[in-house]
Amino acid sequence: MRQLLFAVPLILLAGLAHAQDENDMPDPGCKAEKQTVELFGKPEQQLTFTRHVCPKEVAPPITFAIKDGDTLVAKVAVDQPYESAVAKFWPLNGDRPSQVIRMLSEPGTPADEKGRCIVQMDYVNGRYAWTPEVSYLEDLLKREEPFAACGTYGDSNDAIQYWKVIKGGIIGYFWLGQDYPFFDPDSFEFVNSKEPGKAG
Repeated sequence: MRQLLFAVPLILLAGLAHAQDENDMPDPGCKAEKQTVELFGKPEQQLTFTRHVCPKEVAPPITFAIKDGDTLVAKVAVDQPYESAVAKFWPLNGDRPSQVIRMLSEPGTPADEKGRCIVQMDYVNGRYAWTPEVSYLEDLLKREEPFAACGTYGDSNDAIQYWKVIKGGIIGYFWLGQDYPFFDPDSFEFVNSKEPGKAG
C-alpha cells in the first residue's frame, strides 16, 4: 500500500500535463508561481519549487504546505476539502542516496517481498526507485494487471513515484499518481541560510 493520504486528488489532477513554463500549461489561464516552505521545522532551511496556478474552471484551488516538518501535502479546496501527501524529504547527511533509500524502504517492505526489492537508478533523469528485482518483476508483469510492489516507498506500473536527490543535501520521495500534479517535481531547491549544505 502506498503512503498516499488520499487517492482522490490524484484522480482530479490526472490528465493535466506536466508543465515547465506558462506556454506549456494545461490551460492558457494557468501560470507558474514560485513557492517557498520551511523544511524540518527550521526557518533557515527552505524548500523552493514551482507550483502551477489555474482558474477554478480548470481545477479546484490547490495549495501546498509542509506537514510534520518533512512532508509536502497538496490541499484541495472543494465542498469537502482534503489533502494528500505528494512528497516527503530526508537529509542525506553525507550518505550515498542508495544507502538512504534502502534504509528507509526496507522496514516498510512486506515480509513476502523481503529480499526481492532493490535500489535502481535511472542515470538519465537522476531518479531512483525501490523496485522489484528482475525475476520478481517478470512475475508481476506476467499477471498483466496493475501492481504496487516493495511497500511504502516502492514502485508501481500504474502510477508515477520515485526518489530524487535535491541539491543541498536532501532526498525526496515523490508520489505523483497517474500524471504530474500541479507542481514541477524537477524544480525543487533546498537552501540552509545558516549552514549551507547541511540539512535536518
